[in-house]
Amino acid sequence: MTPYRIFTVLIAALLMLTSAVLFADDATSEQALAVRRIARLWEDRHDTNSRTVIQQQIKLFLSTHTETAFQEQMVIMLGDIAMLDGDPIRALKYYSEIKSTQHSQRILERRLHCLQRLGRTDEVISEIETHEHLINELNSRIPLPVNLATLISIYAEALFQKGTTTVDPEVRAHSLEKAKKCYKRTATAQMAADERLAEIHALLGDHSKAVESYLLLAEQKPLKAATYQLQAARLQIECSREDALDTLATVDISASQSPSHTALTLASMWYDLNAYQRLLDSENELTTSTTGAASDRISLLLGHSAYQVGDPTTALKYLQPLCITDTTLDPPHHQGAILTAITCAQQTHHPALTATLAKTFLHEHPHHLSISKVKLTLAWAIAELGDLDKAIEAYIDLAQTASDPAIAETASYETQRLQFQQKQFTACYEGLHHHVLQYPSGRFCNDIHLLFIDTVIQLLNRTDSNDPLYDRYREFLVKEVDAAFAISDLCLPHQRVSYGITIAKALLRANCHDAVIQLLEDLLVHCNENRQSANLHLIAATAALMRGGDPEQFITHAERALSLNPEIKSAQQLRINLFSQYLALTQNQSLPSEEHLSTAAKHLYSAYQLDPTIVSKGNLSWLANYYYRQAIQDSDTATIAHSSKRLAAGRCSVDAFEMILSPESTTFTSEAEVAKENDLVKLSHLYTLLGDQDKKHAVLSRLENLYLEHPTWPWQQRCSILLAIGDSYRITDQTHRAIRRYQRVLEIPHSEASYPHAMAAIHLARNAFKKLPEADRTLDSLEVTKLTKMLMSVQQKRALVSEPGHLEAALERCHIVTTCTPPSERQSTQLELLQTVKATFSSNDSVWEREYHAQRQEMPQKDRLYQAYMILVDAKIAVLQSTMEKTTQGERRLKAKAAQTLFQALLDGQLATTEYLQSEAQAGLQSIKSISLNTPQLFSITSEVQ
Repeated sequence: MTPYRIFTVLIAALLMLTSAVLFADDATSEQALAVRRIARLWEDRHDTNSRTVIQQQIKLFLSTHTETAFQEQMVIMLGDIAMLDGDPIRALKYYSEIKSTQHSQRILERRLHCLQRLGRTDEVISEIETHEHLINELNSRIPLPVNLATLISIYAEALFQKGTTTVDPEVRAHSLEKAKKCYKRTATAQMAADERLAEIHALLGDHSKAVESYLLLAEQKPLKAATYQLQAARLQIECSREDALDTLATVDISASQSPSHTALTLASMWYDLNAYQRLLDSENELTTSTTGAASDRISLLLGHSAYQVGDPTTALKYLQPLCITDTTLDPPHHQGAILTAITCAQQTHHPALTATLAKTFLHEHPHHLSISKVKLTLAWAIAELGDLDKAIEAYIDLAQTASDPAIAETASYETQRLQFQQKQFTACYEGLHHHVLQYPSGRFCNDIHLLFIDTVIQLLNRTDSNDPLYDRYREFLVKEVDAAFAISDLCLPHQRVSYGITIAKALLRANCHDAVIQLLEDLLVHCNENRQSANLHLIAATAALMRGGDPEQFITHAERALSLNPEIKSAQQLRINLFSQYLALTQNQSLPSEEHLSTAAKHLYSAYQLDPTIVSKGNLSWLANYYYRQAIQDSDTATIAHSSKRLAAGRCSVDAFEMILSPESTTFTSEAEVAKENDLVKLSHLYTLLGDQDKKHAVLSRLENLYLEHPTWPWQQRCSILLAIGDSYRITDQTHRAIRRYQRVLEIPHSEASYPHAMAAIHLARNAFKKLPEADRTLDSLEVTKLTKMLMSVQQKRALVSEPGHLEAALERCHIVTTCTPPSERQSTQLELLQTVKATFSSNDSVWEREYHAQRQEMPQKDRLYQAYMILVDAKIAVLQSTMEKTTQGERRLKAKAAQTLFQALLDGQLATTEYLQSEAQAGLQSIKSISLNTPQLFSITSEVQ
């Protein structure tokens, strides 16, 4: 309880007692009225005016009643009024007038309070220590009497004040220990004693007890919990940062008596503990709890915290409003806010804001120690805003006047850099000379030499070769490159590589291609092969490409760069260049190297995968056709599925064709674009090989629609496409749609000798014969005669290029005729027809037949088809011969064995070329199996081909 409140209570109590005594004694009515009037005045009015009136009444009472029993009480009241008025000297004078022992306890307390208020702690201590009974009470274990608690408290406070003000460490420790003892005796009577005990523990260095005491007080006094928790955290900082943070996390700002002060203290402590993110996370709680100056300080701490965690944008949000002149921040904090805001504005690349803040700082704090640094930042902002000439002037002035050598050096370097950017090469050249002389081993030494090299290159490009300066510049360039590398010798290996790359790029800009390659190859000798050295190979490859000539040097460096770092910058363009250079190698070869072509294709396809838009349509077309040849050449659908390499090539080709033939790029607006038909046909073949029937059918339907839209255009593969569409429908059992396409093939003029025409006729004949009633399947039937004539026509117009259409037509005619023959004559008829087919296709008598067989040498794939079908004929003949009645058992077995071998050959290896062959071979093997089981029924060696 403060002295003011103590005296207020005591005066009220005294007046009440005085009033009671007044009526108990035989006092005069006049005295009684006067005392009662004074008591009433005190009870009703407690302001300064009331006390003045009371004081006047008391003095009047004492002057009127010189002999009164209430004299000492009235003097005490005057002393109490003096204390309430804040005049302990006058109060002490009044209290000293009291000589009786009736009020000795109260007078002692009042006198001690006066001495405390006057700061005369030694007198307080001395006077209390004269009372031995008080000192004895300190050592007692019995509860402290209430009447002595106040005196002990005064004694403890005096000892505490002495301990905290003395400079003598021994006196300090002695006084605080005695104060601690006193506070422990009064702790049960006064909560303030516990607070003082916590302070004493802290002052004596017993932080653990002090923290424990403060945290206990926080539990006992919820209204002051935040204050005690902050005090505990301050002590914990010295021992355990984490404990301090945990304590701070429990502070409830809203529950404190002074939220604004608590919030500011909490934020300051978080900042001091480098708990920047925690401070930022508590932004809402902190800002809503503060106003005025505390709010500005909170914003300052939030801004600095955001800057510390690397978020300059957020930092600016808090700091920029604080940079105004009417802020409540004190000058040091205001200066710090502007300086940090300038840095953040520069980091977020806001040159206009940076310039504004810098000018504000220069205007308000022209003599600050950071003035040169701010001027340097202002020059940067001016340059970024585009006024390079003004920025150069600012840098030149700063280079000459800055007291900080580092800032002067930076300004000098920036001057030369901007002069180079402004193409003031002569001034830059002279300035660089001066810079090197002034800062021979400065912070920008490497950059200066590189800038020197670039400047000399620009001067060389602008100087006539006959000018004496040209040779001077040339010599200086060589000298600078040597000097640059002399400096780089002092660098670490990875720094030397980086430095070498920068020099090489400068030389590359000067078109010194041979110098670049030599420089980089020398560097590569002395550095380890890694991702960084891949950049050396990349620049060397670029120089070789720009120089032209032999592509092998480019290929060597480019391949090495990609092997060291597949994700190297501009990898797509590098791969495209590799593609073109590999093709350039093959142009000088009489027989292009398949290895070079394959590698070229791989690089182009990799570039396409990285960025499809970077590959030109011409290159995409080359890529699509190259992989198409890899997938299709010397192969059929039946064999390609067994080759993973060719399947992969087919997928690559599909990717390229799909890019080329996207609907947007193949609108077919003129006859000149009919050439794209061939690419669509190839794409359909690839879908067939990859087993994607849906996409194949979509491409074929697209082509068919084009044929219908533009029937007069010179389409080259209409027959093949209609046949393929018919086959697609046939495979999916859409027979009526298939027949419609086959009929359209036969209707196309000049297609009689083509493979599509032959196959369309065969499919139509098969389907028509399949639909004939059993009664009409005779050789006399007009429908059968029509079908056999159509197939014979196809057979007779044979050409090797259209095979296996003619061979298959002959075998289909044999099947129809055999089926229409009476059962008893079928084997002999079939044998005779097969032998005729063999003789017909083996004949070499006519000019046409000799030409047919001669072409077999020129078309290996067609020759393989011819041989496969002739093997099929031989196998069927052997089976039939093995079942003749005149054939012995041994001959039957030999014939059957030979037929089995031939059929098996058609299912394995290169002879398995068409689905028809495989189907017939499987049927033949099944028939041989029937023979071995002595199946009695008449067997057929012809499959039902769908």
